[in-house]
This record gives sequence, structure tokens and C-alpha cells, in this order.
Amino acid sequence: MKKLWYILITPFILAGCEDIDFDNMFGNILDEITGNASMVAYNNNSNDTVYAETFNASTIMYTADTTSEGEISDYLANIAANTNIDSGEVTFPYMFFSLDDTIEGNYYSINCPIDLAFILDFNLDNFIGNRSNNLLVIALSETNWIIASNGSINLTNYEGYGGLIEGNFSDVIAFELNQEIINEIIEDANNNDLVSALEKIESIPCLRLDGNFESRHLNINNFLNSK
Repeated sequence: MKKLWYILITPFILAGCEDIDFDNMFGNILDEITGNASMVAYNNNSNDTVYAETFNASTIMYTADTTSEGEISDYLANIAANTNIDSGEVTFPYMFFSLDDTIEGNYYSINCPIDLAFILDFNLDNFIGNRSNNLLVIALSETNWIIASNGSINLTNYEGYGGLIEGNFSDVIAFELNQEIINEIIEDANNNDLVSALEKIESIPCLRLDGNFESRHLNINNFLNSK
């Protein structure tokens, strides 16, 4: 299990905010978790249902640092899980996605090739902390993940603080990775056996994802200044 605050704070840690006061930041957020989300994963070839899950959901909006052009960009990060609100524990599976803006009615494209370079560099924490791309991942366990590769997330409703944030995704192409296959591919690459590495990548299960989410807008910009 992972702590909810750890999943949500990962992007800020990676952005260099090591001195954030976690207790003050998340003291009230866990009491406000509400909403729901669902996800169905189909085998892309047979259309058989591989996974189906319904989650409790929490949505966090945070604002990125000022860009080099002097602009402020909004980002939306959502964690959907079956949570124990009192303890803040997140059990597997959980779904995480992030969008590079917060404009209602937009389709946010996902472009994440699951190729050799991606696998050699894959680390879940770094992946979640990547704020420059739209991302979608379902963590099935500590060592098994569904990573969206191509498709889009539709943000259908975006309200102010405390309001609803809603959206959906359909026919998103994803791949089911596990640590064992990653280790095997890395070993092949280290042995300069690229043929075997590429064959293993070709064998990674390809899935098609449908899902939706409805969550509360919890703006934690003020917490980012708690140091």
C-alpha cells in the first residue's frame, strides 16, 4: 500500500520542494475526499475484459512554477483509488492521471511510446512526476502497471474550489508492464541483444481503456507555500 500524501506530493518533490510541511499540507484534505471513478481494460485483440475497477476518487489541482516566458500554467492531477480516509492508505489498484491544463471541454492527448528507451528509463515516481505530458497509469501492484500510450482524456466539467471536476476517456491504447519483463529487457540491452529485447517489447500485452471520473476540486496552491 502507498500513502495518499506520497502519491499526491511526488510531483512537488521532483520539482524541488523538499521542505514542504506534509502534516499541514494534508491535514484536512483526507477528510474532503469524495467522488468516484471507473476503469475497464480490454484485450486490444480479442476485446475480452481484462480488468474492471471502480474507485473512490480525489482530485487535486496545482499550479506549476512560473515558466521561462513568465507565465503560470495550471495542471490537473487526479488520484483515483479505494482509500482508507482515516489512515490515508491507498490500496492497489489505483489510477493516476495528470493533464497539462484545466480547460473544460478539452481533449488532452496522450503520446507515450512504450519503446526500448521508455523501458530502460522507467521509474513510476519519475513517470508520475513528469508534468510536461498528459499521463495515465493504473498501478495494479508495486510491480505491475498499465501505462497509457496513445489516446486522450476528455475534461468535460471543471468548476472552482469545492466544485465538481468530471471527465472520461475511451479507446485509450495502453500496455501492461511488470518489473520482471522490464528487468529482462534491460538485461538483453546490457548484453547488446537488441533482437531479444525488441521481441520482448512486442510481446507486452496491449490493452484498450475506457473510464470516467467525477471528483471534487481541491486547490492546494496555498499548501505549496508551506515550508
